[in-house]
Amino acid sequence: MKSKDLRIGNYIEVKCIAKEVGFDDFDVQECNLQNLISISNGNKDFLFKPIPLTEEWLLKFGFKKFCNEFYSNKIIGESKSEYRIIFRINNNISDCLIKEKVNDREHYNTVLPRFIREVHQLQNLYFALTGEELTIKTK
Repeated sequence: MKSKDLRIGNYIEVKCIAKEVGFDDFDVQECNLQNLISISNGNKDFLFKPIPLTEEWLLKFGFKKFCNEFYSNKIIGESKSEYRIIFRINNNISDCLIKEKVNDREHYNTVLPRFIREVHQLQNLYFALTGEELTIKTK
């Protein structure tokens, strides 16, 4: 994971491995400026790793499940042009699609399958499309 792939607020896993502290587990955190600096400088007191994108994370972000698809409830765009982010899960392989609706006609555009495999990648895509942060939804 490189610091250039992250933005402040992205969810990542962090583990302190400094000799005087030494925690056993990774902790999910929102990436902050100190994390970005540590990743850039190769700080040896911490381990940073991306979070794999799973069904659980999609549900945490408020995606709705229908059969083997997870879709964002957020409609992006104007009244003549709308977009939705959709994940199709088949045999534990997920494809990320952007559903585009222009003048009542629907098109599906596939995002490169290997591009959206981690939580921070989904957060960055969502921000690029909506201008809003994708955060954990509380009920």
